[in-house]
Amino acid sequence: MLVIEKMRLDLPRGFEDRAEHIGRLVVHHLSGMPVQGDLHIARLSLPPVRIHSAASDEQVARQVAQSIQVQVAKSEK
Repeated sequence: MLVIEKMRLDLPRGFEDRAEHIGRLVVHHLSGMPVQGDLHIARLSLPPVRIHSAASDEQVARQVAQSIQVQVAKSEK
């Protein structure tokens, strides 16, 4: 099971009103993510995720969640 104690998303200007919804969607996308054993990651930094300004909240959240999954997988090794 994946537990996220704190998540901070730095979104581009213009996304301020969408940040809370995007954050919830990211968590939703990660909720079914398989994790191997007990893994504690104190801090996980992602490379910048390129997002088109017209992207929907769902599209943004999906890309961020995929980036998180990649970084977690790297930490598992």
